[in-house]
Amino acid sequence: MGLLVLPVYYYAGKWFQEQADGQITEISKEVAARAIEAGAPYVEALGEALGELGEDIGEAIGELGDITLSVIKGAGIALVEGASDTYGYVARQVAPYRVEAVAVVWSMIIYGLTISTIVNSIWKATNE
Repeated sequence: MGLLVLPVYYYAGKWFQEQADGQITEISKEVAARAIEAGAPYVEALGEALGELGEDIGEAIGELGDITLSVIKGAGIALVEGASDTYGYVARQVAPYRVEAVAVVWSMIIYGLTISTIVNSIWKATNE
């Protein structure tokens, strides 16, 4: 009979009951109804039963979020710095050949546009 007077909680569609040793276990709806009929107090929020445990979990989640944000921020900074370093390296390597490099880039753009125009024309001609 001692177990029936222990508090009963309802949270997220499930019923829970505090046991004599302080543990909170899930129980069926029928067991919860019988316990409440027998005089067990019904507590609206499970968080009230968890007390400091709920606060500790909240703090841990907050700390985990801070750590995750720091990792993401650090990765973003590393990515930008890496791209900047790569650009600097390529610019230093190409600097003595800047005129030739620009000519090659423009030639490749013109060749690419020419090839895509030819392929597009052939594709349109074969699909008509």
